[in-house]
Amino acid sequence: MDECNANGTILNKTGCILAYAGNSTDILINYFVFLINIAVAVIVVLRQRKQLRSRNKHDVANALGVFSVCSLIGVILFQIGLCLGLGCSGISIIWSALAGWLLSERRDYSENFLTADGSESSNRDDVIVLPEVIATLVLDSAVIMYYAITSEVITTVAHLCAVILGATISRSSLSLFPRIDSDTLITDPSTPLVARE
Repeated sequence: MDECNANGTILNKTGCILAYAGNSTDILINYFVFLINIAVAVIVVLRQRKQLRSRNKHDVANALGVFSVCSLIGVILFQIGLCLGLGCSGISIIWSALAGWLLSERRDYSENFLTADGSESSNRDDVIVLPEVIATLVLDSAVIMYYAITSEVITTVAHLCAVILGATISRSSLSLFPRIDSDTLITDPSTPLVARE
């Protein structure tokens, strides 16, 4: 990590940060986990946008896409800025934030009775969580545990804070871009979904 503190341009330091200061094991683990997380997040966002479009909410669907991309860019810039300031290296804050986002989005699907095809259901058992989301969250948990065992405590604290950051971004997204029209539907998890009159 200290190698990224060396004198040099911001571009050189950023390259060092993104290359884990040359640690090939960390590069392999973290970029693999990042690619899996970003692929699954794209699937989830595309599914959400499709659901919104099916409800003729094209503007909301487009805004959700822009918000998602801007949020990802913000987390990437946060990771780089954090490491420039602290002399650390890596991208684990990025994939940990994506994990928090996926965890929160998975919870939203369950709470709002959305089925795999984007329709509402009167039966909570009809709700299908994408298996790739669950598999990705298991992978993320395993990697966080691996680093909890093999790295300093601050690394685990950073991962957990990033998970909270990702969940917060998700909750903000849900506030700005509701997935279900609250004027026409009841979404209390303890009550079957019914139309209001």
